[in-house]
Amino acid sequence: MIQICQKDKEKVFEAIRTGKIDAAEMSFPNLIDDILLTMKKRGLTDLLAQTLPDKRRDNSHIPFDILLCLAVAAKLKCRTSLTDVPFAVTEAELLAELGWNIWDNERDVNDGLFSESVMRKLLAKYKSEEWGSFYNSYVQEHLVKELDIQPCVHILDCTTGRTARQIINTYELRPEIEEDFRQMKDFWKLEDFKSTKYNYITYHIVMTLVGYLYFQIYKNLDEGKKYAGKSLPVVVKNYKETRPKTVIIYVGQYFGIFPFLEFLQLYAECTLEVRRLLDPILAKV
Repeated sequence: MIQICQKDKEKVFEAIRTGKIDAAEMSFPNLIDDILLTMKKRGLTDLLAQTLPDKRRDNSHIPFDILLCLAVAAKLKCRTSLTDVPFAVTEAELLAELGWNIWDNERDVNDGLFSESVMRKLLAKYKSEEWGSFYNSYVQEHLVKELDIQPCVHILDCTTGRTARQIINTYELRPEIEEDFRQMKDFWKLEDFKSTKYNYITYHIVMTLVGYLYFQIYKNLDEGKKYAGKSLPVVVKNYKETRPKTVIIYVGQYFGIFPFLEFLQLYAECTLEVRRLLDPILAKV
């Protein structure tokens, strides 16, 4: 059974007091989820669906922006196959913040949020050129404006009218550009194609570029500035969890997100019947 819910913590409180809950999930934050949650809070993930038209005729209960965000999440986790997309995010709090307000008592989140065919059908509706246009529009018409970035394009030559210092500063950008290419090929598996279809290949490249862009943006924000100058593999290896664990509880048409300490206090006040339903969550800690 699939239930679509809306976020309402007070409704969940009321239901718990009467001894009724339907499901509960524990969140285990990680770096990639932190990056995506930061992008979501700044409104950048919502802009994905505003840039690419939704051509679906079925599976419309799955928000389009979440499908695109999961595709980016898979690339951030260096997973290159379409089969990886339904498993790209399993962290309950991030899913709720992204708008995944569905719980299914017949499908475990670890079995994937939806079937692989959802992504295959989606990609079949787009041409390669549309993925390229999507990326260009997303960056130039949305990200640049949202982040108040001033585009700066340099031609590496010695044209007149520029000081020696300006020319040197421009040329000094070259190693950074080359390093970006090296990381994309070596660490981000940009050339790891799982299909020979042109539109699938373009989709893989574009979503990898979006993932790389999110990581670069994250390092320039307060949340990720401590990772400045480091590549993703290095950061992942040395990452220490800072965001507290949370518990998401589903009750009928509603769900609520509880910091773990608040959940423990709530657990202590629950009836024995409700505690038994919540015990599997504590067992995960």
